[in-house]
Amino acid sequence: MTTDDLIRRAFDAYNRQDSGTLLALVSDDVLWPGEAHTLRGKDALRVFLERQWTRTRTHDEVVHVEERDGYVVASLSQTVRSVEGRTLSTGEFRYGFVVGDGLIKQLKTRDA
Repeated sequence: MTTDDLIRRAFDAYNRQDSGTLLALVSDDVLWPGEAHTLRGKDALRVFLERQWTRTRTHDEVVHVEERDGYVVASLSQTVRSVEGRTLSTGEFRYGFVVGDGLIKQLKTRDA
């Protein structure tokens, strides 16, 4: 699987709220931004995602993926909706990933 495929599959799983598939694409010791601190490991990420999905429905459309300066940068178009379907926000973002051994090791969020 290419790095581009990895990132697109991860966002596809996220959009479907499929934590099992998403967690299979990250390392056991993954670092992921949380609400108040950086999450460490698959268990912390699973809890975070499942809690987040009870509050909002986020759809991240991958526009472009490129490798740059030791990171994989994904440019996204994002729509956040309430669980009832009302649009809460839209925007363009870039997320930086550290990828190794065919898995996502870290995610860093950055505004576009």
